[in-house]
Amino acid sequence: MKETELQLYSNTWFDLDNPDPSLIEIEDIAHALSLQCRFTGHCNEFYSVAQHSIIVASILPDEYKFFGLMHDAHEAYVHDVASPMKTILPDYNRIEDKMWRAVATKYSLPLELPSAVKEADRSVCLAEKNALLGDLDWGLKGVEPADVEIVPWAPALAEQMFLLSFDAMYRLVSVQ
Repeated sequence: MKETELQLYSNTWFDLDNPDPSLIEIEDIAHALSLQCRFTGHCNEFYSVAQHSIIVASILPDEYKFFGLMHDAHEAYVHDVASPMKTILPDYNRIEDKMWRAVATKYSLPLELPSAVKEADRSVCLAEKNALLGDLDWGLKGVEPADVEIVPWAPALAEQMFLLSFDAMYRLVSVQ
């Protein structure tokens, strides 16, 4: 084991400094994201990154659903870091990018996500913030909260729903 290796849920050793796409498994991603709380845990109840990803995918047109589901998949390896923290950790962005490239390679995702996915992510984030943190102004000009109901799921349900969504959406993308 190297000091840059992380033991995954599947008991695989994964080198964060040299991520190997062949070692990335959807079960590891689903499990880790289902146990990661959005907003660095500063919300009124547990709400997972896995559920967030499912909701982002749900509001997108079919051709973008898989991208929406997977847009935070790299966080299974580098964790969900709050945006303010990213601004003071310049190396985090490099590490996050390296991890995204590995996930994108594994699942044939574009290195740059479509703008529709980014917009859906921001819109869902605003709806989540309003439901889970309160109605404080974050200065997200031009962004309207998504018309979604935010009812947090238990991690086991979020993991199962992520895997089911992946199966359905990956097949959709594979057919195209």
